[in-house]
Amino acid sequence: MTRNEQEIVDIGFDYRSLRLTLACPRCAVPHTETLPSVVMVVHPRCPGCGHEAALEPDAIAAACVRLMPPMANDDADALDVAVAALVRSWPAAVEGDALLTHAGVDLGAGAAFALMPVVLRGYLAAARAEAAS
Repeated sequence: MTRNEQEIVDIGFDYRSLRLTLACPRCAVPHTETLPSVVMVVHPRCPGCGHEAALEPDAIAAACVRLMPPMANDDADALDVAVAALVRSWPAAVEGDALLTHAGVDLGAGAAFALMPVVLRGYLAAARAEAAS
């Protein structure tokens, strides 16, 4: 038995992985599965009832299409530019950005790497909300 793409109710991501929120088909308990790639088979186990079944790449890809509709290339490029500009500028916007440097190392630049997925999620959520209205 394999899991259905409709069980995937949300998709999150960070720089290197996807986080799928699944609703268990038996007990409806939501749980999260982290994947390094869409192109893999995983066997998520429900923490509520223990239900386990294979989740195939085609179901994950279908959920991505449903939950993360594709953007036009120009829109995606504009989004990349906006996210990168915001993340590059954030240390200068923080009062006391000298605190972001320690022993000559710019910690703000390193933190920007971690900030990218957070900012991108915010921009994508806004774009989805705008498209839905």
